[in-house]
Amino acid sequence: MADVLVAVGGMDLGGIETFIMNVYRKIDPGFVRFDFLLPHDRNYFFADEIRDRGGRLYFIDESRKHPIKMRKKLDAFFCEHCYDVVWENKGSLNSMAILFAAKRSGVPRRILHSHASTSSVFDTRSAMNYAIHSVNRRRIGAATDFYACSPEAADWFGFDRSGKAVKWKFVPNGIDVARFAFDDEKRNRVRDALGFGVETFVVGNVARLVSVKNHIFLLESFAFLQSSCSKARLLLVGSGPMKAEIIAKASELGIWEKVTLLEDRMDTDELYSAMDVFAFPSKAEGLGLALIEAQAAGLPCVVSKGVPSRALICEGCQVVDLADGATKWADEIKHVATFGRNSKGPEKVRNAGFDIARVAADIQADFIRVTKDQKRGFGV
Repeated sequence: MADVLVAVGGMDLGGIETFIMNVYRKIDPGFVRFDFLLPHDRNYFFADEIRDRGGRLYFIDESRKHPIKMRKKLDAFFCEHCYDVVWENKGSLNSMAILFAAKRSGVPRRILHSHASTSSVFDTRSAMNYAIHSVNRRRIGAATDFYACSPEAADWFGFDRSGKAVKWKFVPNGIDVARFAFDDEKRNRVRDALGFGVETFVVGNVARLVSVKNHIFLLESFAFLQSSCSKARLLLVGSGPMKAEIIAKASELGIWEKVTLLEDRMDTDELYSAMDVFAFPSKAEGLGLALIEAQAAGLPCVVSKGVPSRALICEGCQVVDLADGATKWADEIKHVATFGRNSKGPEKVRNAGFDIARVAADIQADFIRVTKDQKRGFGV
């Protein structure tokens, strides 16, 4: 049995969290046991499911305001709890405290997993955060193993830094491919429930409502599309701090009545079936889990250059530079709609290595290898 501590910044409905839960659901509990270390004691979206699966949740804030206090808390935690693996999942190197504490306590394997690709993941304090991230790129030696969801994500964390390169492993953001395959019955049921007619042209996006996902640009693009396609509707799926700003912008553009906003949904597989085109204008992505899901559903997609090339699996993905402007995006959305659905989407996504069953089995094998190495005396 491998005891694994999953360290992550939250367990709400976001890309990193969804990937972790996808893995958790496929891991054999007879071989691997997950606990979670989170920054705040609150009711996270996935908290109940984690507890139902036997996972324990612990809370320690990695606040930089009280570094000595935080270090003492982490040292006390690892003194009390024994783990074979610490698997830290991050979008930026805002802190290395957990991995250093795990190293001090003798945790044999300490995995640093990069899920992002650029400084645009930062908020308005980006100058300070970028400086801290840059410093911590030189401190990744606190980890023993390195995962990344794309080459861009590996570079962002400094895994390939000249003179200090480390051996890293590509870990695809796997999904349950069969679940996301297009289903005509689901399509009709969801479209009826949302008030979409048979001829309604539905443009969809699944993402947290944060700046890096670029919803304001998407609204501007849709406004141009709507002016020439009155039957178009925009379906946004996600929650986040920009909700009020997005609603205000849609109202300002006069399109709010044409926008449907759904928050924190577990039925995204059905929602993809209800869409006609998937628009993904993110400023940056570590990989883009939602784009993988959309392609598994066979959707034609319009994506920005901020999306890593490894996430572009099907022929129906059209890459458009954000610098080309909202009108160009509106034109491309109309253009890709003529492609229709790709019936081979599930097969292509699976063949590209994004089937969660395969990904989870590979991660599980890594975790089990740790305990075997310890028994042979090869532990760190």
